[in-house]
Amino acid sequence: MQIFDPNNTFFRWVAWATDILGLSLLWAFSSLPVVTAGAATAALYDSVLHYVKPREPGAFRNFFRTFRASFRTTALSSVCWALLWAGLLFGARILLLMALAGHRAALLQLIIFCILLFIPAGVVCWQFPLCARFPMRFAELNLNAARLTLARLPATLLTLIVTSGGFWLCWRYWLPLFFMPVVWAFLCSLWMEPIFEKDGFTSTI
Repeated sequence: MQIFDPNNTFFRWVAWATDILGLSLLWAFSSLPVVTAGAATAALYDSVLHYVKPREPGAFRNFFRTFRASFRTTALSSVCWALLWAGLLFGARILLLMALAGHRAALLQLIIFCILLFIPAGVVCWQFPLCARFPMRFAELNLNAARLTLARLPATLLTLIVTSGGFWLCWRYWLPLFFMPVVWAFLCSLWMEPIFEKDGFTSTI
């Protein structure tokens, strides 16, 4: 009977919803060890782009394949950026405490410091989709991510808004964790992919 046909509309929607739920949770658990966060993000982006977005089967198999392929490059990058961000946030906390204590100079320094955080935040947001799509070494990956951060300021700002908004929702309400990672990858691909193509990046994946 057609109702039991796995290719009918109902089962296709169920499969699509399962991919969204499964990939979101898989990304969350795979990102818990800091060293694997980059590979998990690259795998999520690539799986959403090639399997969830066109509603094709094989998203989970591709996640693990991309995870393994990108781990060597992203592991070092994940650790380095995690340490850098720990230092930056510590510095921001010190300036905030000084500003709250009434130091006007500290308040101005905190504002400038937060503005400058735009650059490292943008690099982090660009580099893992880049790694998912294009084979690069550590230095090349970070240099290209830095170039895109500054050369594509509107896209970088949009990515940071989507990223920070997604993290806030997942932190404030646990339910979005079941779908927000996939939504993030889907939205970012809308402007990142045309930029990758326009800037002449060539994928061999």
